[in-house]
Amino acid sequence: MVKYGKILLASLVVGSSTAFAPSQPRVYRSALYMSDEAPPAPPAAAPPAAKTTAIVPINEETVEFTAGLLGGVVGFAVGGPVVGALAAA
Repeated sequence: MVKYGKILLASLVVGSSTAFAPSQPRVYRSALYMSDEAPPAPPAAAPPAAKTTAIVPINEETVEFTAGLLGGVVGFAVGGPVVGALAAA
């Protein structure tokens, strides 16, 4: 009975490890496009106007808020809810 148990255990270990191995190597192929002529250069455009498209403006208040939020997350991950609350404060 022990002999069969060892064989069963060995087959389960080998069988489970092959589940995570790729069955076929992946080959990535991409088409190569070549031409004799270089594409024409785009016309020179005027530099764009300075326009801010930020969703949240970066100022002192938002930086402090983000630092507190990250401190709370790291504190929670390291020491649980009590350390997270202390690190966020």
